[in-house]
Amino acid sequence: MVMKSTTERQVSFKLGNEEFGLPANNITEIMQVPEINQLPHTADYLLGVIKVKGVIIPIIDLKKKLTGDATNMDADCRIIIMEINYSQVGLLVESLGDNFDYESSELESPDNTESEVPSNYLLGIARSDNNLIKILDYKALLG
Repeated sequence: MVMKSTTERQVSFKLGNEEFGLPANNITEIMQVPEINQLPHTADYLLGVIKVKGVIIPIIDLKKKLTGDATNMDADCRIIIMEINYSQVGLLVESLGDNFDYESSELESPDNTESEVPSNYLLGIARSDNNLIKILDYKALLG
């Protein structure tokens, strides 16, 4: 059986020296970092919650979740709000890159690259303008 290749639109962002991608069709909003209301007794990567358009959204420090190192907050940081299983979650990233498309059949194995991120959180590696972009498996990461 031949697998059909599909074109996937991604939003890229940086965490440390690595570039990652998330599917654009699951992203509902990208925003500057607002004041985050902290919650006691939660995982260290859960920064707290924000309220957007009347909806309470948990905010995850994606770098902390993936590597154990906290994000250094600065003016380039952004919150990517994703919809997953009819819920929303905000992901703190260090900076945004460009949107790009890739063919699903052209993804390279995540085992073939050095990364601080465990390979079970990666769908694969895409190439865009000579950059290697790690495509995150957001379902494994947030599921």
